[in-house]
Order: sequence, then C-alpha cells, then structure tokens
Amino acid sequence: MAYLLSRPNDWIVQIQDIVKQSKEGEMAVRGSIKNLRFYGYVSRRIDREGGKFVRFDYDVFESPELNPQYLVSAPFCENGEMVKKDKLTRYEGDVMWRQEVDGV
Repeated sequence: MAYLLSRPNDWIVQIQDIVKQSKEGEMAVRGSIKNLRFYGYVSRRIDREGGKFVRFDYDVFESPELNPQYLVSAPFCENGEMVKKDKLTRYEGDVMWRQEVDGV
C-alpha cells in the first residue's frame, strides 16, 4: 500500500513492477491487490481501445471513503428482505460484493 501511494498520480499500476519492487511473488502481489480492492483502497477499471481489452487501470486511495466505487454505509435489500445486519454491500462495475462488518 505504501509503495502504491508513494508513486506519482499519473503512474500506471503494473503488477510486474510491484513484483520487481517487493520480495513477494506475483501471486502474493495479486492477492494483496485483491484485498486492497475488497476493502476499498483500490478500484479497478477495464481499459479498452476499439472495444478490445487493453489492460486493467487501478486507482489507489488513501482511505476507502475517497473511493467513489466503494459503498460501506447502506445494507443490501434482496427481494424486499434485509440481509443480516452484519452484511454490507459495495459495487464495482456490475459486480456486487458483500462483506462482513463488525459492530453493525
């Protein structure tokens, strides 16, 4: 996280670059990015040219509250029934994520 935040604002996040700068392997770096996305510190967009996939673009945030794609305050309703109070929902693109939250 510190490495990502230390990069310039126009820096493009590349997994291979992070692997080269760390002691961890590619799978560990990918897992870390996945965790940062889950907790709202990183968001990911698909970059396309001419309708074809080019790469994933990542945005890094100092706090999940700064991430416009991360929702942590509203419970999810399914078929008119509230999901348990310990479940909150966030959206990323067309994907819905539920996360366990303590003390809600």
